[in-house]
Amino acid sequence: MTHDLAVTRVLDAPVEEAWRAWTEPERVRRWWGPTGFTSPSADMDVRVGGTSLVCMRAPAEYGGQDRRCVLRHGRGAARVAAGLAQCPDETAARYRRS
Repeated sequence: MTHDLAVTRVLDAPVEEAWRAWTEPERVRRWWGPTGFTSPSADMDVRVGGTSLVCMRAPAEYGGQDRRCVLRHGRGAARVAAGLAQCPDETAARYRRS
């Protein structure tokens, strides 16, 4: 069974800043995960054929456990594609995992 996920979000930022937020480890750690969760590590290799590893840590009230997300870009059973499109005053970010 295949599960596809597609997300589009409009960001109040130029495309260059949005790209850095998705590709620079220290910036990914700032936003990865829901409110209250932290991201203690991120290793980003977003080239085609690259692999990114991001860790998300739950707060104590949710058990405090770590979950690791492995993203293989453009190969393997699960494929990830992300795109950024500059709009007049904002950026549209599109993410797809299939």
